Amino acid sequence: MTKEHNELIDNTFKQLQKYDNILAYDSEDVHMEKLSTLVNGEYILVDLRVSEMLKNKFLSFYDVRELPCYISYGVRIYDDDDFEENVKKSLENEDKFLENKIKNIIETDKITIFIKGTPLRPECGFTRQLIEIFDEFNFICGKDYVYFNIFSDNRVRERLKVVNKWPTFPQIYVKEEFIGGLDVLKKMKKTGEFQRKINFNI
Repeated sequence: MTKEHNELIDNTFKQLQKYDNILAYDSEDVHMEKLSTLVNGEYILVDLRVSEMLKNKFLSFYDVRELPCYISYGVRIYDDDDFEENVKKSLENEDKFLENKIKNIIETDKITIFIKGTPLRPECGFTRQLIEIFDEFNFICGKDYVYFNIFSDNRVRERLKVVNKWPTFPQIYVKEEFIGGLDVLKKMKKTGEFQRKINFNI
């Protein structure tokens, strides 16, 4: 086994861990067809026929007893007698997984913004205005604030609306505390409350 092959497999696993839904298989049969009907949202399809080493590592890492297998929000689903029950479990787990994902995105010591697009390429006027305010403070992306493009994951987008009871974007967190949207930030900036909250010298 070459060093390059090992690195390729390691990189593959790093990519796999970004997904909450994984459909893995080593043959295309009726079981695969049934599991394929469950797939929705963001997922990755893994053909384990490409490498025996990858297959063995996958089975061990994800504790999969047989293929095909659909891993959805921590639940392993097979075409067996527990199919319906496991599908139900995965749906129950979805909200918890999304909330954990959001929690992991939010930085404890920085500003976190959920926006449409990116700071360099905002995809709505409100996001553009927010970045302009940050530029006034000379904030540096990655150092003073982090962002999440809500267009990259619609599930996160919809869950944020529910969790924060806030239907629009941008959504702004300061050191894990949700403060609201652009209008709220503008008011806080005007009174100096925002600057005090982030310990900005004024």
